[in-house]
Amino acid sequence: MNATLQKCTLTNVAFDEYRNGASWDGVLIAPGQGENEAGYEVVLKQTANPNNFTSFVRFVPSRAFTVNRAEINSWFTGVRMRAFGASLGDAEQTFFDELLGLVKDLKDIPKLVFVFNRDAKVGMLFEGMELHAGDLLDAEQLESDEISIYENAGATSKHYTDELTGLFNQKFPALTQADFILHSGVSTCLFACPPLGLYTHGYQVETVEPVVRFYISKLFQLWDDEVLKCTTAQAEFFSRHKAAWQEKGSGFMKFKVVSATGA
Repeated sequence: MNATLQKCTLTNVAFDEYRNGASWDGVLIAPGQGENEAGYEVVLKQTANPNNFTSFVRFVPSRAFTVNRAEINSWFTGVRMRAFGASLGDAEQTFFDELLGLVKDLKDIPKLVFVFNRDAKVGMLFEGMELHAGDLLDAEQLESDEISIYENAGATSKHYTDELTGLFNQKFPALTQADFILHSGVSTCLFACPPLGLYTHGYQVETVEPVVRFYISKLFQLWDDEVLKCTTAQAEFFSRHKAAWQEKGSGFMKFKVVSATGA
């Protein structure tokens, strides 16, 4: 459209400024945001790239990028394994046992933040402590192609899930007001379990959901085995669903479907 873009922090901030008289010819908005508002017209519905994300890349000399480990509070680790079906193999089960057995407090667990299809397998992105393949796989598994671990896939000075929790509490409370939530967007989805501070993104619901269910069910098992410390509110959450979990396993979760605006 030969448009010149002006930087803004969030689409909802840009939309509010536009409605309040900003001297722009138009504004980029999220799906469903003001589409039917009188006096305005949506001129183009699809402005995202094929992954439905706006992406930016800045090129700099490698010498300009150095990691100050003292400033890092959260590491990202990528994992690839066979797709989740009715059950997982022994290697995958062992991986999750090792991963979640690294800590004794729920606040320190590696959090599942993204799930996606990857070369006929499933890819996962975890946030938390710095993870090493040797701590999660034995020598035979490291040599095989069953499970691949990508160490140091990224790092941040703030915990992504904490930032997301703050954003949702402030801007999108509908995404925090149930124990199990599914927000389904345009070719994207978000599974949330606010009491545990878990928010998992992805593209296809059918790919993400079984991983999220399995992951949360493993946390129930750790809590039930009394090897995972948590807050009083989180203990109440586990207790509230314990009977249903014991009866149905990971199938007990009923995700409330919402939009970011609560509709």
